[in-house]
Amino acid sequence: MANKETYDENVLISQLRQGDEEAFEVLYNRYWEKLLTLTYHRTGSMETAKELLQDVFANLWRRRHQLHIQTTFAAYIFSAMKYTILDYIRSQAVKEKYIEAIKKTFIESDNTTLDFMAYDELNAMLEKEINKLPEKCQEVFRLSRMEHYSNKEIAEKLLISPKTVENQITKALKVLRANMQEFTTFLSLFFIFLD
Repeated sequence: MANKETYDENVLISQLRQGDEEAFEVLYNRYWEKLLTLTYHRTGSMETAKELLQDVFANLWRRRHQLHIQTTFAAYIFSAMKYTILDYIRSQAVKEKYIEAIKKTFIESDNTTLDFMAYDELNAMLEKEINKLPEKCQEVFRLSRMEHYSNKEIAEKLLISPKTVENQITKALKVLRANMQEFTTFLSLFFIFLD
């Protein structure tokens, strides 16, 4: 691999198109740090930045055979990162809008029975998904989100580091967000059309 690190990017791109993993790794190593820094500054979350960076390079590898770069690889990969960040920000805005619509509906709606049924169903679904989490992850999540312990308090209570607490909460939220997305979207649309 050491010899490929000095290769011209056009050569590396050509090798990448042919499925050369070493060429891919050299390109990754040249740009990952700058891309991660850029993404972190745009999203404010290192966890999110790492996920989006992984998505960009995974997509690059998947599409390697059809890769057509008109400019430089740097311009290409930074542009891909920019659009991935924009898509993420848009999806977050849509989720927030749906959540606000649900909250607003619960507060303002006159149809109390229907509201409570949907609320109970959402809670039941959430509880079911929480129960699927690994035991330690469940415990940390419940202490944080249901009993309102701080990360420091959870760390002290469970004799783990605050970083472990943060990682467990991030893991739980990621899994729950993915598993509940379809349900919350359905509920949101249901209440929007109900108005």
